[in-house]
Amino acid sequence: MSVTALGVMLTLWSAVAGSGDPCQGVPEDMACIPAGDFLRGSNLHGAAEAPMRKIYLDTYWIDKYEVTNEQYDKCVAAGVCSAKMPFKGFQGAKQPVMPATWVMADGYCRWAGRRLPTEAEWEKAARGVKGWTWPWGEASANCKRAHTRGCKPDQTLPVGSLPANDYGLFDVAGNSYEWVADWHSECYSGCKGECGEECFGRNPKGPCGGEGKCQGRSKRVLKGGSWYWPSEQARPSWRRGSVPETGGHRLGFRCAATPPGFALVHEADSYVSPGPISGELVELLGALPEDDLPPSRLQSAHYVTGNELRNDLFAPYIERIGGALVGVGSDQNFTLAALARSELVFIFDYDIYVVFVDKIHVIFLKNAPSRDDFVALWSDVEKGKAALAGQVSGDELEAYVKFQKAVSGFLVRNRKAGEAGTRVHWLGSEKTYGYVRGLAVAGRVKVSKGDLLGGRTVTGIGEVLRAAGIPARILYLSNCEEYWSYYTEGLESSYAALPIDERTVVLRTFHDTALPKAGPDRYYHYNVQSGTHFVETIAKEGRTRYRAMMKGVATLGKGGEFSLLGF
Repeated sequence: MSVTALGVMLTLWSAVAGSGDPCQGVPEDMACIPAGDFLRGSNLHGAAEAPMRKIYLDTYWIDKYEVTNEQYDKCVAAGVCSAKMPFKGFQGAKQPVMPATWVMADGYCRWAGRRLPTEAEWEKAARGVKGWTWPWGEASANCKRAHTRGCKPDQTLPVGSLPANDYGLFDVAGNSYEWVADWHSECYSGCKGECGEECFGRNPKGPCGGEGKCQGRSKRVLKGGSWYWPSEQARPSWRRGSVPETGGHRLGFRCAATPPGFALVHEADSYVSPGPISGELVELLGALPEDDLPPSRLQSAHYVTGNELRNDLFAPYIERIGGALVGVGSDQNFTLAALARSELVFIFDYDIYVVFVDKIHVIFLKNAPSRDDFVALWSDVEKGKAALAGQVSGDELEAYVKFQKAVSGFLVRNRKAGEAGTRVHWLGSEKTYGYVRGLAVAGRVKVSKGDLLGGRTVTGIGEVLRAAGIPARILYLSNCEEYWSYYTEGLESSYAALPIDERTVVLRTFHDTALPKAGPDRYYHYNVQSGTHFVETIAKEGRTRYRAMMKGVATLGKGGEFSLLGF
């Protein structure tokens, strides 16, 4: 599934998004579950499954089969997934991979360009079109329908050995217990430790939205029963909690995906910006040091608009990781921040004109309640000047006049592409725009003059984040590394000073290497690297250029246009 699946999803991007039909182009190994209501839970089998409620889910894709040993081993061979403990009788190529911890399952699905399904998504897909008690209807389980305790052999069957349900999913009752994305709660509502509102509404994701940490929660949800447990646990509404690091010869998983081009639209209900920052953080941001920049760069082009068109490739690795975004360049940082639900956004650049335009973006965001208003401030020079009056220097106003036409055209094109689903962009929906605007209004976007090789700006950002107790989760470098002869000590020390945790990622692009390029522009190769691996690597003696660091990278996609490093 892994490499092939991601390749299929990338090559189908234009066809799926352009059609407007989220079920068109679904990969062969996945089923498309159309948008609509379904009955989740049960009022007949104890408090843990109660109450039964009607839940609405947008269209999503989900694997027809449990992930197999053969598929998982490809991720291990790529150097991304951790090896599993071998259990005799459970290592067949077509048997479901086990033992799999939640951490292993989450990592594999991300590597495959997919994600773990939510509990609601899993249950809807398992109950079938008519929402039966069992995947096949109301008749009780037996060994011809579900492989559970008492069925032979006393181990898992190869996936797909028993009949599929109405959606075309196999083994959603028995065979292998399956991890889902949600944190476990004692019930949906009406008990101590209930999930509450986060398990209801549109596209529920459970406690804390399934984030990496959830106060008061220590277990993730398992669904579907297994060969080891009695058939009662194979009902789709059955819920079991287990700690994420637990693995055993009965725990496996399958992956899900949001149709390409629909992520920012279908997830829009969860785009709620964090509130205003504290007075202490206001002071820290106000005192942030900046690197010295030349008055203007001696170059023919100033990249005040982004030309990296495939931010969707980054999406599976940054969605909902929160924390702070530390990035260079222009408004592509807003798209990344919306995907990640960033709490703080630090944008800087070596080109003073890019810095000026980014500052104008923030001013316009604060003055523009809607996307129409924001685009109008860039399209109508007089409106734009009026909004900037008294808030910018003469040089910044000159930059607005100089780049107004180019920026307004860029924004209009990307807004249309985002609405059509052919590109992931923060202007693609009113709610994603609202999230970014909320960050700006709350004082959570800081634009600075910054030289990656200088170090003062990034070091200062690290000090602010440590004082605020917020991790740096995204380090966005664009394709800056292509222009460096070497990594300087300033860069090494400044990035080492950032508060990086196990979820931090480095995002970058290349266009001057032999690595394959990604469509539709065929200009850039896209790469995601573990943040800890990046910091450790640039600090090593003799590792002077990014080309050396990219040796042995695990390329993905049909043409290898995307890669992972250091996971």
